[in-house]
Amino acid sequence: MKQYSKEILELSGSGKELHKQEKTFSGLLLATRIALSIGIAIFSKSRMNKLDLAMLIRSFVSGTSDPWEWDDFVSVPQCEPELEQIRKRLLALPNEYPPVKSGEYCNAEGTLLLLDIARSLALS
Repeated sequence: MKQYSKEILELSGSGKELHKQEKTFSGLLLATRIALSIGIAIFSKSRMNKLDLAMLIRSFVSGTSDPWEWDDFVSVPQCEPELEQIRKRLLALPNEYPPVKSGEYCNAEGTLLLLDIARSLALS
């Protein structure tokens, strides 16, 4: 057993050198995580426009949107204040208009409201 340990130390230089390399790698990993977190925080707002949102709402209601598209919209703050206000409103719909069936986002009244919002966005 000691012979294997000695060979490993010889291959890696020394135990101290290996420890320094581990500390350097850990530091780089931490710096990378911090940089990514800052970048995400700075650039995380969506740049959707009114027509994009109207089309997303319609495709969400009809069940033709990408499964994660709606989640991305309601999860990411919007750059445009009006769309951010709408995003927050739509995020609250399941609480205001609770779904009747499993898998629904909201009830029929909430769905009509979604379509009304899409219609007004498309016309503005």
